[in-house]
Amino acid sequence: MSDEVPDKRAQFTVEIECPKCGHKGQAIWERDALPGPLGPQPALLSLPGGFSERIRTNLAELPEIVCDKCGTVQPD
Repeated sequence: MSDEVPDKRAQFTVEIECPKCGHKGQAIWERDALPGPLGPQPALLSLPGGFSERIRTNLAELPEIVCDKCGTVQPD
């Protein structure tokens, strides 16, 4: 039996608020989860209700977060 701890990537929470309609929530990201041209990139794990993820055409960039209530793309 091994005493090794499995590799866990650090997760972090980011408060998001739509600048147009004020809808709020917390997005959960995983640090250093994906390879990227400038080094490891975070991966979006979950979004609160009322927000959705939109993949960018340049897959090297992080996804955009869109407010479902008013359609506003959240600032980076």
